[in-house]
This record gives sequence, structure tokens and C-alpha cells, in this order.
Amino acid sequence: MGRYLERAFMSEAVKQRLLRLLFSVSEVLMKHGVTFWLDRGALLGAFRSGSLIPGDGDIDLRMLHDDWHTAYSALQRHLPEDLAVTVIHHGNEIHDLDTEGRDPWFENDDGRFPIADREGNRSGTFWHTATALAVNVATENCFQEPNLDIYCCRINEHHDCTPPEWARPWESDGKRYLCMPSHNVTNRVTPYELIFPLGEIEIEGRTLPSPGRCRKYLEYIYGYLGADTLYDENVQRWVKSKTGKPKIV
Repeated sequence: MGRYLERAFMSEAVKQRLLRLLFSVSEVLMKHGVTFWLDRGALLGAFRSGSLIPGDGDIDLRMLHDDWHTAYSALQRHLPEDLAVTVIHHGNEIHDLDTEGRDPWFENDDGRFPIADREGNRSGTFWHTATALAVNVATENCFQEPNLDIYCCRINEHHDCTPPEWARPWESDGKRYLCMPSHNVTNRVTPYELIFPLGEIEIEGRTLPSPGRCRKYLEYIYGYLGADTLYDENVQRWVKSKTGKPKIV
């Protein structure tokens, strides 16, 4: 999140590049009816100042997994020619199926993809799915910043790669949650009511979809949002500084 770093810096060129990625992708997704919203650092920056956080290297969006096909197809066909969209699975770029069978692979409704390990093998079935789309300049590596990531989430259904012992709060409280693969619980399970119905937020003069309860959502993710904040490693949350001064980290 924005850590109030006195040393943080973002060149105008990087800022404009990130904004171009954001607005190009958002225009395509909105035109094709994809449900998505601004997330993470980009959302925090928009909430605080209507702009990006200095020093941030990427833009995060989230969308519903049901829109995966529509989003991927639309971005492939309608992004500017110098931009590319790549399917990402657990930090790995997904290529075409290895026809020589040198690598394990899986097949689901999204297509056929290679996988890095067999940890998700349940009853002979590989429980994996593509978890994100990355958009960047076509001539660069898809993981190279600055870039834009779109993360898929499901309602009351962990992604296939999630170990069965991970918490499923909807089984005890009957509420709805959005699930996304992550080792961080506040990334992994988000109360549905913090996101939907979606709201709107302005960033650099444009209005984009946002979580409906934006401040509550950001507090759920990060903790304390005031300027006098520091990061507590013990609880892995941002908390109010007892000295009234931000901690530079």
C-alpha cells in the first residue's frame, strides 16, 4: 500500500504508461460488459488522492471468473496493437500445451495449460485454473513492471489450487465471499458485501468501477488508513503510529 515513503518516486513517463494500460483495458472491459473493479494499490491511490501511489509499479484489477472467456477474448482482439494480454497461473506464463508430453498439463473450460507441479492432484484430476491476466507492452516480458494484472475471483468457491484445509467461512456463517488464490487471508477471501453492489471512483479524471464500500474494503485489506501509519510485522497490518509520525520503510 502507500507507505508514505519520502523517497518514493514515479516518473511522469511511468505514470502515463500505467494510466494508458488502465484506461485501455478498462475501456475494452466496459464495452464488453465485463464485471471488474479497481483494486489494491491503484484503488488506494484513487481513494487517497485521485491518482496513483508514487513508486507503485503496477495496476491491479479484479473480475469475476465467469467473465474470464469474455475478458480474455475481448482484450486479445481489441487492445491497441502495441499491447498484449497473457494468461498467468501462479506467477507462471501459460503457453500452449506441450504436444510432446514433456510437461504435465491440465484441461478445463478455459483450455489446455501446462502446470508446474502435481500438488493439486485429487482423485486423478488436476484442480488448477488460470488465475490472472497480465497486460503489458507486447515487446516486453509480461512480468516486467510497469504492467497491469487482472485477478479472477469466484463466489463461495476457492480456486481449484486451494488446499482443502483452508478456511471456508461461508460454510459456517452462510454469507457470500469472493475467493482468489493467495497465501494472504485478506487477499484469499473477501466479504462479498464489501465489493457489491459496485461503486465508482475517480482516478486522473476518469470514473471507474470500485468496491461499493471502498473505505471498509481498504481497511479490511490493509488496516489503518491514516497518514500517521506504520507497518506492524507481528500482525502484518498497518496500524496507527503511537508517536504520530509515519514510519519510513
